[in-house]
Amino acid sequence: MVKAINRTKEELFEEVKNIPYELPEGWKWVTLKRVAKIIMGQSPSSSTYSKDGVGIPFYQGKKEFGKVYLKEPSTWCSKPKKLANPRDILISVRAPIGDVNITKNKCAIGRGLAIIRPGSSLSLFYIFYFLKYCKPFWEKKGKGSTFKAIKKTDLENLLIPLPFKDGKPDLEKQKQIVEKIEALFKEIDKAIELRQKAIEETKRLFDGVLNRIFREVEKDKENWKWVKLEDVAEKIKAGGTPSRKVKEYWENGTIPWIK
Repeated sequence: MVKAINRTKEELFEEVKNIPYELPEGWKWVTLKRVAKIIMGQSPSSSTYSKDGVGIPFYQGKKEFGKVYLKEPSTWCSKPKKLANPRDILISVRAPIGDVNITKNKCAIGRGLAIIRPGSSLSLFYIFYFLKYCKPFWEKKGKGSTFKAIKKTDLENLLIPLPFKDGKPDLEKQKQIVEKIEALFKEIDKAIELRQKAIEETKRLFDGVLNRIFREVEKDKENWKWVKLEDVAEKIKAGGTPSRKVKEYWENGTIPWIK
């Protein structure tokens, strides 16, 4: 019986074919369906919607996403079709596609979203960050004549690189990777904050210099005068989009074009 169980585990995490690239020793490519449950959204009848908090919170698309967690709901549903649990990952599967968020509470989802429910072998934030990394992949792969969409089979067959230990996914290693990612994000956020402060300070100083200069100008009426821009400019002309026939703009790019 023990041998049968071990064989089942090995088959569950068997190496997949057509891998994107070779992984370091101790890592394997696995399909998302092997390590997570995938549930596509389904929109209930619009007659079951409300805006007054009656029913269960209902989410339909990416516009309701926050940075990591879902925003507060604006719509509720009395007869939901598909339910997400707390700490599920939601992915936008209809235009726009590929954005991800995490649920804090139980909620219903419409057809613009899908649920990815990590199994016990996955760190929630490890798969969350990997899915964020995959957004350009989804945009390229997304299909649909009117707009892009991701099918359930696309999600099921998504390849994920996982560290392994003793024949099973190494959860501790995943958590260590998440810690490194979040530490880097904190450094990036701090750099952005410092840069924004520098920009604001520079603008304040620049505006102060300009104000001082033009105040002095207004006092010196003997040496300064107001003139129209058209009297001192060589040319003032509105922009426009060139025809597709103008090859210098569209094909070989010999003339820079700023939109």
